[in-house]
Amino acid sequence: MDNYLSALIYIVIGVGAGVMSAVFGVGGGALSTPSIRVMGVSAIYAIGTTLPSVLPGVITGMYGYRGRKLVRYDIVAIVAPTGIIAAVLGSVYSHKIPGNGHILMIVTAAILLTNAARLALPKNKRHIDVHQDDIATYKSHTADPPSPGIEGDSLVAASSSISSSSTSTAIRARMSLRSILVLSSTGVLAGLISGMLGLGGGVVLVPLFANRLRLPLLQATATSLVCIGVLAIPSIVTHSFIGDINWSVAVLLTIGTIPGARLGAHLALRLRENWLRLVAALVLSVIALVYGISETIALFG
Repeated sequence: MDNYLSALIYIVIGVGAGVMSAVFGVGGGALSTPSIRVMGVSAIYAIGTTLPSVLPGVITGMYGYRGRKLVRYDIVAIVAPTGIIAAVLGSVYSHKIPGNGHILMIVTAAILLTNAARLALPKNKRHIDVHQDDIATYKSHTADPPSPGIEGDSLVAASSSISSSSTSTAIRARMSLRSILVLSSTGVLAGLISGMLGLGGGVVLVPLFANRLRLPLLQATATSLVCIGVLAIPSIVTHSFIGDINWSVAVLLTIGTIPGARLGAHLALRLRENWLRLVAALVLSVIALVYGISETIALFG
């Protein structure tokens, strides 16, 4: 393939990864990793090569969400410490898994498919959902955003209902010990996925935040993006030290990811939450199926 055409394709892949990162909060690796595999990048190099484009995509996506008060920094503070340690360990041990990277790619596909199914399931109607009418509140309201806790936990919360005029008062909650343990454990899993699979960890963070913590999808996405950015740094450093990053491809992906993430944040603020969940589930399902089948053939072929 002509070098210029290949470069253009990598940039387009980066644009798509940036859009997915900002809209769905999954880091973009869910699209870019299988895509660069199709372009001929080896399985083990595909894991590390997509990571450098994650960080600028996250920063750009968060810039698009600026002023909305969507990020739950209390959640980030719990997820990050265990996630960072796990990201380094996952990066180191990615080379010790048999199958020359193909088994890791099949695991990636399984994770994508599982989380696509979770996103497609309707949320529990007993919890408050924030849809298009409430986005105006995020843009103008100066209080903290809604912060429901994990179902079944003992939380101290003060809440008010969402009125027909789209005005809402923040719901404040103090997380229980069980909530903290769940989030810390999730940080470990997200870190391992970031370092071992090159996905950024958002594929487990967004479903957890949206389905288990019952956060509105915009809030879950924005919070996941910050976590992904934090976890990507140790993963990039470790994979760079190991030497399994194709920097020429990584730079091209990054060139596309930056405008893609800006576009994705723009779209996310204008689409209804139900549509976001269904589109995310559909996109992840298609990628997972194609990805899993092709890697299985490569492993046993």
